[in-house]
Amino acid sequence: MYEEIAPCPLCGGKGVLYELGKYEHIIQCENCGLTTARCELKERARQMWEGKVRVKTWSKAVIPWKPLNTTEEEQFSEEETGSKKITDTKIEMLDISTRLRHLLIRNRYNTVGDIVKSSPQKIKHIRKMGPHAYKELSDKLEKILEKDVYDKWLRKEKKI
Repeated sequence: MYEEIAPCPLCGGKGVLYELGKYEHIIQCENCGLTTARCELKERARQMWEGKVRVKTWSKAVIPWKPLNTTEEEQFSEEETGSKKITDTKIEMLDISTRLRHLLIRNRYNTVGDIVKSSPQKIKHIRKMGPHAYKELSDKLEKILEKDVYDKWLRKEKKI
C-alpha cells in the first residue's frame, strides 16, 4: 500500500515512513535525515511530520542515510549562505523558544537565510536579545547549517 508523505519540513525533501516494529513508526527525510520521534501509530508520526502536533525535539538519522548528490541539488548551493533549501526555512519551523521566534520575526528575520546574511553582532544587538536567547539561536544554527557556512557566519566583520 502506497502512502503519500508530505515533504520534509526542514529541507523539502521526500519523507519516508518506516515501520521499526509492530508498534514503532518514524518518518525520515531521504535528503537531510530529519526524523520524527518513534510513535506507536502511523497517523501520529504523520501528524508530527506535517506539523499538526508540536514537536519539542527532532532527531537526525535514526536510520543510516546518505544525502542525495544530484546536479539539481548542486545548483541550489550558494557561496554565501550554503544550501538554499536550508536557508529558505522559515523561522517558525525551527524548534526555538516562542520569545526568540517573536524577537526575530519582529526584527524582520523571517528565514534562516535572513539571519545568515546578517552578522552575529547585529543579531546580538537586537533589542531585548539576551545572552540566553542568542546562545539558543547560535546552537540551533550550528545544528542545521553546514560547518563551513556556520563558521563563516561567526567570523563576519562587525557591520552595524
